[in-house]
Amino acid sequence: MVPVRTDTAAGRRERVPAGRISAGFNLIELLVVIAIIAILAALLLPAISAAKGRAFRIQCLSNLRQLAIAWQLYADDNSGTLPANGYVLNDDDGPLWVLGSQHIHPGFFTNVAYVSNPRYALFADYLKNPAVYKCPSDRSDPDVFGTVYPKVRSYSLNEYFGWKWPTNDGPSGVAYYEFFKTGDFARFNPSGLYTFVDGAPLNLCYPAFVLYMGSSGWFFHRPSAEHANSGTLAFADGHAEVHRWRDPATIAAAHNGGNGDGGHFTFVNPGNPDLQWLQAHAAVHK
Repeated sequence: MVPVRTDTAAGRRERVPAGRISAGFNLIELLVVIAIIAILAALLLPAISAAKGRAFRIQCLSNLRQLAIAWQLYADDNSGTLPANGYVLNDDDGPLWVLGSQHIHPGFFTNVAYVSNPRYALFADYLKNPAVYKCPSDRSDPDVFGTVYPKVRSYSLNEYFGWKWPTNDGPSGVAYYEFFKTGDFARFNPSGLYTFVDGAPLNLCYPAFVLYMGSSGWFFHRPSAEHANSGTLAFADGHAEVHRWRDPATIAAAHNGGNGDGGHFTFVNPGNPDLQWLQAHAAVHK
């Protein structure tokens, strides 16, 4: 084979043996490139995942802020009366701020009409986009006899605000004020009383967020911990914020449904700081 001539830095040309010409990557070079790509991917994926998590958290806060605005607009349009809250036994009851029932009735979590039809949902005229009711981090959709249905709601409203249905059931702490009009909580600190809560996906139930008071250590409904072990809540003054849960038992209960079945029998240490924080910001002691 005829040797190839190449230019040198000084402009001279010299002969290069034909055997030194490379036809491409050899095996070792290819493995090095693959290893570098794998290392870069390992470095970048956590950053991408963290960025995605932050985006989901921001969207969730935006959803809660819109719910808080709709809640206030409804009260303004109805002489200060807060939207009805609670849960229903069938869709002839209500309407509530959105219609819903126990999680053993999956239709109430998958029918978009229960959040968008004014016949059922008092917020329907204020929030036209059903996506506002769903946290982007909530990927738990009901499985009904092997068929998965998209869930339309992730949020619940503090039981102490506007409880109406059922009339024979209501807030669990009788020693606490219930709020039915905006004037009922105006003399307290609205920025310290939460309204809407992002619920733990496996535990989502009533449109009302039910929290037992006292020192039993019993979580009935549980807040979500999908945002890097934090939850998102809206407050009676209209702001929304992220709250980081401190106790591993709270986070475990939020992620695995407590006892694993999505039920409501989750006991934690009565001194659980997260349960105490939720109790302190749910209502005002008489």
